[in-house]
Parts: sequence; C-alpha cells; structure tokens
Amino acid sequence: MALDVRDLAVFDRYRNAPGHAFSTGVVTEEDKDAYNRVFSELTTAASSALDSGPLAAFCDTWNARFYRGGGVQGQRPVDLWASIINRPPSFDRFPQIYAIASGAGVEVGFSVSIHEDDYYNASIKARNREIIPAIYRRLPLPSDPMITRLSAELRADGGWRFGLKNRQGPLGTFQTLEELLRFLKTKGSERGGGNIYRIISIQEMGRSFDVERELDRAIARFADLMRSLVPSAAEHAYLDAAGTVREFSEELPEAADDPSARGKRWLLRRVAVRQGQAQFRDRLIEAYGGRCAVTGTGILATLQAAHITPYGGPDTNHVTNGILMRADVHNLFDVGLLQIDPTTMEMVVSPDVQGTGFGRLHRRPLRLPARLKDRPSVAALTTRWNMYLGGLLVASHT
Repeated sequence: MALDVRDLAVFDRYRNAPGHAFSTGVVTEEDKDAYNRVFSELTTAASSALDSGPLAAFCDTWNARFYRGGGVQGQRPVDLWASIINRPPSFDRFPQIYAIASGAGVEVGFSVSIHEDDYYNASIKARNREIIPAIYRRLPLPSDPMITRLSAELRADGGWRFGLKNRQGPLGTFQTLEELLRFLKTKGSERGGGNIYRIISIQEMGRSFDVERELDRAIARFADLMRSLVPSAAEHAYLDAAGTVREFSEELPEAADDPSARGKRWLLRRVAVRQGQAQFRDRLIEAYGGRCAVTGTGILATLQAAHITPYGGPDTNHVTNGILMRADVHNLFDVGLLQIDPTTMEMVVSPDVQGTGFGRLHRRPLRLPARLKDRPSVAALTTRWNMYLGGLLVASHT
C-alpha cells in the first residue's frame, strides 16, 4: 500500500475552509474519500513501521483523530498526521516520530515536543507547560556520543532540517542538530518545540509514495533518542501530582469578581511542590547554619529550600537532596542559569547572566554544611549536571 499523491491536492483545496466544513457540505464526498485514504495510509504506515522496528516493545502510535464525516478539530479540513510515542511511564505524547501529509507533500521527522501554537485546548497547553521543562532537562548534551553519531548520520543522509516547529518549511531555524539542542537546553521555552525533519515534496514523490519506508528510516535514526527521553520515577511522580492538582484547581469557579477563587486556584497549584516544604526548609536552615550556600546571606526571610533532583513527593525532601539558597539564586538554579560543578563544588554561571551582578558567583565555592551527612548528594548533583546544562556551561567558559 502506498500514498496516492493525487489525494494530497485536497489540502490546498480546503486550506481556508470554515469550521464544520465536513458536516455542512463544503467538503465534497469525493474529497472526504481522499482525506480518508491519506489518513488510512498514514496510520497504517505508522503501525507497520512500529511493529517491524526496534521500538515495538516500547512505543504506541498516535494520530490526528480524523473521522471521514467530521474531519479534525471543529470538523475542519486540516493537515493529517500519525506518530509513534513512548508508552507510559512517559512524558505523555512527547517525544514523537511522525509523518505529516499536507499540500506541500509529506514531512517525516522527530519532535522533542509540539509547540503550543499547534494546540487549541487551554488545558492541554497548561499540561504541556508542566512537562516540557522536564523533557528539555532530559535531552542529551550536544557533546553526547549519541548526538555526535546521530548528527553524522543525518549529514550523510542529507535533507534534514532543524527547527522549533513542524511544518516550518525547507529552511529550518538552526544549521545543525547540536545548535538546536544547545538552544533547547539553554533558552528553550515551556511553550515547547524542537524538531528534526525532512520534507518530501509532491514533485519528488512521483505517482505514489511509500510512507512506511520513510518512517522505517526515521525510526532507525531516532530510536535511541526516543528512548532516552523517558522520565525517571521521581519526575513521573511529580508530573502526576502536578497534573492532579491542576485538574482539581480547574474545577474551581472562574468568577471574575471573586478574588478568593483565584487565590484558591493558585494555592492548589502550589500544593504538590509545597508538600513537606516547611520542614524541608527548616532542616536545610539547620544544616547550612541559616546562611545561603551560594551568597552567604543570613536573612532567613529570603532563604528557600532548593531541590537538586526535582520534587517527586515527600521522599525527595531529604536534606542531601537540598541546598539552602537565596530566592533569586534559587530561581536561577531552577531554570538552569546557575549550576553546581559536582567535581569541584563550585558555582557555574550561564553566559546569559554573566554580564549581570550574578556573574561574580562564577566558580565561587559552595558553602557546605559542617556535618558530612547533611552535605548535598554528589550523585544527585552529577545527574543534574549531566542531564541539565553542566556540559554546556563548562564549554562556554573554557
């Protein structure tokens, strides 16, 4: 079975069609059949490629949820896609190996995450904003051997592009895979994005096109990267807790004239990360003698408990998984602009804030607790260093 390239003409034919075009007679019965054939080819190709490839035991398929009589999303005629996603425990439907059919042809590639501009549902956007920072932390560093190997393979293949979104066009945003990863790990937004793709134009396809063959090739290229982006048990527990709290908070009244409702919603969203926080902070204040481990500040009202391994329930509120930090320094640590070199226990400051007052913290020794049993876990710091930004920051300063 192969995609009949003539069927792709329906995408441009209905590019500006209104909502409910499938149920109001705007899309003809003949063109509904064409949409349906394209969708069937995409989903069949994704299933077959998955079943015959190295990800069969780990992944499932996902698709545009197209219906012949109803189209997609408000019964509109839009581009169609099918993808391969990790089975739980996973970052929901991220990452994806995908194929998209449109009026331009077929795009095949790998998405770290989908940019929220491609979503209409506010709840999905909110959920993605919880997930995406964790995925970016999981991304390998540009210097990782896996990335070095993958980058060489993509260059040998030719035609691969690197962008923030899919359906971005033939130019991309970045010149190399390493450049894309460096951007996502240092400046990537919680709005998502990160795409490696190639476009096979209608002119290149001839009369028919084998989508399964292209997906087979994509799976062979991206299987290792796909499997590297799976949450740890702590990350999964945290994201589950955050999702539960968010869903409950969304059920509260939205009364615009009721400030208490807005306040309750905000408080509920903070429940997951505040569970056990007061006791955790008290233990760190005792361990660090009531002073910031970075700046030495002794004003208790400004000091916060920073997690090394992201919060994953009360078990992660252990003194060796925490560092007492001043609030502004804590914020920089959380977003990766400030790191701790686990081999020297020195602060490493991102080039993005080197020109600010925080630049003076670069290579400043961390103030450690007097008791060895209270000192931060070297293993946890090493994991964070390797998984987050450590290698990038060192490379930027050497």
